Amino acid sequence: MLPHPTPHTLHPTPGLFITGTGTGVGKTIVTGALAAILRQRGVDVGVMKPFETGVAPGNASLEGSDAGFLQRMAGTADEPEIVCPVRLAAPAAPLVAAALEGREIHLSPVLDAFRELCRRHEFVLVEGAGGLAVPIRVQTLSPESGGRGARAI
Repeated sequence: MLPHPTPHTLHPTPGLFITGTGTGVGKTIVTGALAAILRQRGVDVGVMKPFETGVAPGNASLEGSDAGFLQRMAGTADEPEIVCPVRLAAPAAPLVAAALEGREIHLSPVLDAFRELCRRHEFVLVEGAGGLAVPIRVQTLSPESGGRGARAI
């Protein structure tokens, strides 16, 4: 039995977050293999790569991207903006790639996409970008929260 969702949970859908020590360590291959195995066993699996860098600008599809590979392995037809809500051209950490494009990364569309995948599928695999501590965005901390200045999250 799945736990009852609380205001602090995103969704009770089971899943896995796949991360590694850095870029090129096999996260996409492992995530794709897990998606294929789950699919082969009859599990309706959704896949997500919330942040992908090094992808062609203006490419409305996921063709040639890690997110596209994951989607093919899972056999899903979810919209590209749900599977990979943040796509950036520069092959760098999302924080750096966004800065080079003059963009700021907002997390609410990523969370909305994740919730939608959880609504649609019985299991969700999420592949992280780079390593576990890769910077995604700069968050300014207020003195009330105990922080000073900015930090990458």
